Amino acid sequence: MDDYDFHGEAPSHRGSCLIGTLKNAALRVAGPALPVGPCILLPLCLRCATEERRFLATSAHLAPFYESHPVRARQIAAIVAAAPEGEPLVLAGDLNMREKENHVGTRHGLLDAWVEGGSPVSERWSWNTHMNPYYIEGRKYTARYDRVLYRGCRVLSFALVGNQPCSADKTHYLSDHFGLYVRLQLT
Repeated sequence: MDDYDFHGEAPSHRGSCLIGTLKNAALRVAGPALPVGPCILLPLCLRCATEERRFLATSAHLAPFYESHPVRARQIAAIVAAAPEGEPLVLAGDLNMREKENHVGTRHGLLDAWVEGGSPVSERWSWNTHMNPYYIEGRKYTARYDRVLYRGCRVLSFALVGNQPCSADKTHYLSDHFGLYVRLQLT
């Protein structure tokens, strides 16, 4: 944790959302973190050769459960409304979205990194209780709860991480969710 600076937190239904930056990275914080519902919105500048590019990054944990889809739509609308129009935005986290909600980001001008990254079948499910017994309650199923929605960028690569056991014990996963590793380029 000593390698990171943390820039605030926002409460969610399961603890808090935090956002951090790697110390000595090509990023610098360009203003205060802004809590927006269960999300932290952080203005950043990326130093590239002779220029700096500003964008907004988020860490979000949206409302859970199927019946909360209207709440998630309002949460995404509030996050997008809090971001200056036209500024690149990266909304990432456990968005708890179901397949029938795929249009919600698009409605607000956001693209889905998994879709734009070619929709790789092997990287689709960030929740998979068939292979990951971390969450042992309930039925076995797969879902794409975790997302990276964005504007003003393009996807360079998309991959799941943490989708393998982390020890010799084949039931030992880091989390009930697999992580997303997405490389984006500002446009």
